[in-house]
Amino acid sequence: MDGPCDCQEYSNEPILPKNHSAAQVQLKTVDIDFGKVPVYGKYYETITKDVQSEEPLNYGITEEPEIIPIYQVFTFNKRRGKIPRKGTLKLKICYYPILPQRMDFNTFVVSIDGRRAFKVNCKGLSIAPVLRVSCRELSFVTWPQGGLRKKMFELKNVSEVPAEFQFDCDRLPKVFKVEPRNGVIQPNKHIFVAVRYLPTTPGIFSQQLHCLVLGSEPLTCDLIGLHGKGQINEKEINLKSYNYDFEYKVSYGAYFREYKSIKRTPHVYLDRPFIDFGRIGPSKEKATYQIVNIRNGLDGYIEITWPKEKGVFMVKPQRLQIPPGHSGLLQCWFEPDEEYTMFNKTITGQVDWKMVYDDPDPLSYCVPMNISITLQGNSYPEGEYPICRVEIIPDMIKFPPCLPGSVSHQNFKIQNGGHMSAMFRLVAPEDSKIIVKPALGVVKDFTIVTAQYTADECCQGVCAETWELELNGDTRKRRALKFMVTVGLPIVRVGDSDFIRFDTSPPGTTVTLQAPLRNLSCFYINYQLASHPCLTADIESGELNPNDQVMITFKCKADLYNKKNSTATFNLQVIEKVQQHVGIVYPHEFVVYTDCAPVDLCAVPNSYDFGDLRFASEIKTEFHLFNFGQCSVQYKLSCHHHSNTSDTYSLEPSNGKVEVKGMVKVVVSSPRIGTPGQNVVSVSYDIKEQEDLGGGRAVFTFRYKCIYPKLQVIDILDYTFGHLFGKDYFWRTLRITRLNEELKSIKENETKVLDVHLPDCEVGENVFSVVLLIANVTQFDVDVSLKRIKLCDCVQKQVQTSINKTKLDYDCPHREMLTMKLQETIIYGNTRRYLIVTAKYTVIGDNKLAYSLDIGDNRRIEFFFNMKVLPEDGPKVSFYSHANNTFRMVPIYIGRKHPPVQTFWLYNNTKESTRYKANLTYVDEMCEKEGFPVLKMLNPCGAIEPYSSVPLLFKFHPIRAVAHTVKVPLILEEEQRSLVVIGVGKNTKIKRPFIERGPETTSAYYNLPVLLSQNYIRINPMLTWSVQTRMIFIKNCSKDIIYQFDFPDQTIYEVIKITATPTFGFLKPKETQTIMISVRSYNEPAILNYNYTCYIMNYNALFLHRRRLTPDKIVLSRKSAIPS
Repeated sequence: MDGPCDCQEYSNEPILPKNHSAAQVQLKTVDIDFGKVPVYGKYYETITKDVQSEEPLNYGITEEPEIIPIYQVFTFNKRRGKIPRKGTLKLKICYYPILPQRMDFNTFVVSIDGRRAFKVNCKGLSIAPVLRVSCRELSFVTWPQGGLRKKMFELKNVSEVPAEFQFDCDRLPKVFKVEPRNGVIQPNKHIFVAVRYLPTTPGIFSQQLHCLVLGSEPLTCDLIGLHGKGQINEKEINLKSYNYDFEYKVSYGAYFREYKSIKRTPHVYLDRPFIDFGRIGPSKEKATYQIVNIRNGLDGYIEITWPKEKGVFMVKPQRLQIPPGHSGLLQCWFEPDEEYTMFNKTITGQVDWKMVYDDPDPLSYCVPMNISITLQGNSYPEGEYPICRVEIIPDMIKFPPCLPGSVSHQNFKIQNGGHMSAMFRLVAPEDSKIIVKPALGVVKDFTIVTAQYTADECCQGVCAETWELELNGDTRKRRALKFMVTVGLPIVRVGDSDFIRFDTSPPGTTVTLQAPLRNLSCFYINYQLASHPCLTADIESGELNPNDQVMITFKCKADLYNKKNSTATFNLQVIEKVQQHVGIVYPHEFVVYTDCAPVDLCAVPNSYDFGDLRFASEIKTEFHLFNFGQCSVQYKLSCHHHSNTSDTYSLEPSNGKVEVKGMVKVVVSSPRIGTPGQNVVSVSYDIKEQEDLGGGRAVFTFRYKCIYPKLQVIDILDYTFGHLFGKDYFWRTLRITRLNEELKSIKENETKVLDVHLPDCEVGENVFSVVLLIANVTQFDVDVSLKRIKLCDCVQKQVQTSINKTKLDYDCPHREMLTMKLQETIIYGNTRRYLIVTAKYTVIGDNKLAYSLDIGDNRRIEFFFNMKVLPEDGPKVSFYSHANNTFRMVPIYIGRKHPPVQTFWLYNNTKESTRYKANLTYVDEMCEKEGFPVLKMLNPCGAIEPYSSVPLLFKFHPIRAVAHTVKVPLILEEEQRSLVVIGVGKNTKIKRPFIERGPETTSAYYNLPVLLSQNYIRINPMLTWSVQTRMIFIKNCSKDIIYQFDFPDQTIYEVIKITATPTFGFLKPKETQTIMISVRSYNEPAILNYNYTCYIMNYNALFLHRRRLTPDKIVLSRKSAIPS
């Protein structure tokens, strides 16, 4: 060592950056990544930054933090300087990697005009050749007439850079020859190395073959040769090598296995493995020798055999036996045979150790160890030395950092740039801790020298040794060669100063904090967070490059019973390039501060009611979230539905932080609500990372009722189909009740289908209509539209619109048969509008026509109208019931003595009378089968006058609680139709519910301004031969027209008679009169519906003879149930 070891001592405390402060401003960062580059080269990058300043500015560059200078590989062209006015700052960065396979990282701060401007993060990965050998041992077994004397192994370059290799062949005995001895292997390529075994005498020989590569660890292959006097079966022999520890079989341990160091003493070693005889004249009188001591550290005798060959260098005695624990002396002779010559030779001796491990098996052979000594000298005259050009690459040898008491290795290259060989010798200082191999030799092109540094247990810091390089024996001009290494322990810094402080947080919450873990040492380290009662991290273990850092998210669960200050530990261990953990575990402690306090968040206001909202509308409200607790709260808001809703809501902000006594404004909104019905939603908050809070704490509740704009048919105002049909008929055939249900329940993107019927009418050009009153029962406007749906097969044709113009239109007679028209296309909230259905019976037969009613939100009702057009000479009888010509009678109690008469109505809506006749054959068969007349038809035949109706009277008298179904064929002049009659017998008395088919009263009029106070009358159960009277009103709503009314008597023979008092009268404008309706029963009990017709006539028009007299009709529908 040079003097007292000018080491720079580093303490175990974190090394903080210059101008360190607790709170640092976040600077903009410029990242410079050099990528993967070969070691020992120089690489450049440039940073350019425009500085818009009206005055010249000074800049400076500092490291943050400073790293140990010997490993500083990033340099700037200028560390300080001046930027001209409105100039550009241009910095050139040089990367000079000095250690192979190392990730270099450093941070610099650029200050402009005394203020920190930006950071520069420099990063680069130095790469070096990496070779792999296909085998670690080659053995040869030969005899004079046979045996394999040549073998090959593969040498592969698995790196991304070319590999210049050199075999340490000078020390091989003559029995082993290697080709090639050196060369270059391109990236990801391979070569084959041939080894020849050329024995001359029987025996066993061994030698280590080392492959040296600059920047990479040496590869070792053991060569073993056995040569016998006669033929040898290779499979029967057993070769036993000395059992070294594994670390001395591979890499640097195998290469330096023969040499003694501070840390290790080999079993057999020479005290001087390299001898330089200096200058000797070429005469026998000037032959010289030097004494070398060889030590036997084994437990038994060893015998050392040196080659017998005679030459410039010799070792005597040729054979030497040394007892265990003793030493022997060797004479190394040098006798040059010519002048002006450099001499160098490595002599390898075989160490036979079989006496230690004697094996009686004659086929077991102990492979001898080998030991080498390198001898060197020259025969140049005094003062005459050859001139050479030798270069050391790199010029300063820097070892990788090492731990106290461990070893570090590095290699370098001695490059000969001249045309003559050069002889070198490396001269060590006193008490050196470095071993080099080879320490002397002859360089033709280049020689790779490997150095090993062994650190003291107590030494830490930067250590340096200065060696001397002597060339060609010239002791006057020695070059200085400096070796440097850092010895220390792994050091990291957590956070800013090994102190992390968590914010005060609520109980049960898991608080997170990001803090850097920075490697302040020169080692590759592995870190592991030790177990802590409340502290965890997202990255609890990992690896860190020198001077690099990793951002770690620490988590701590707040608890009122935890200590505020605690100590946590990172366990550190050094990693070598081979990814092995070396050395002991070094604990690194840092302080963790936590505090816990209760929280209390509340909202003002805490609820809001939107009321009724239209479907697909937008909602928006806001509240203020106050923090009355003792600590700030990291909150996360969420919405929780108290109803089955699929609506989505947004909260702005949905998460954040509320300081102590602070307030946050939160906006709740939904761009589109779409769940009909009452919706109640709570806004709850969760404390960030809190585990035991459950579903959150509700702070705000809002509710709204989502409503589709709904339409309802509330009345049938007018119709022009004649007195045969009343409001009750149209309510049933247009299926108004079902339509209203669909209008209530229809949802977005739904289409409902409704099959409806219109009365059967005779073919003609008359136009009939029915007017429905539609009400918007909500407060929201509805856009409605009607569109015809084409169902027919009519085609388009050219239609002439003028003298010289035509257009393509449908030749479709069905278009005029049915139209639907709305009074307006917008029905405002809580208003009523007319829906007019107009029919024209022009196409004979059964016709199906359709319209689509669109009520917004992609909701659609499709009406399919069934219209039957009667021919003038065809069937004339129609059924009021359109349900497959089926008559379902009211169920009858089987114990009833006198069953009621029930009616099935037929009508003739033509101008000619007709007859009907029922075939009761199936009825008689059923009665005969039952043994009792369970079904009777009181009027099996009869006539139906033009524009009139007739009831078919049935009497159902069951004797069993079963259902009876019978078909009754009807002969309707030219047409035959079947009526299916269904009756059910019940074993319990039944109270028949009243089915409301429409509104009882009418409060509006369309064309005819005469209204009845009731649309139908419900007659209470009455006895036979009795009378019930009901009072109704008739009102003239016009202002100046007198109307005449007429209530004719209506009778069903022996069943019922309906009369009105008065039966005839006049109504003045705005006048209302009282009408008494009397229902009289006769002998037969009955259950029936009856259309009671009132005829209205415009008396003013009749009196003035302004137009032809045409009676208008109003039909009063009623239901009565006459008990027996």
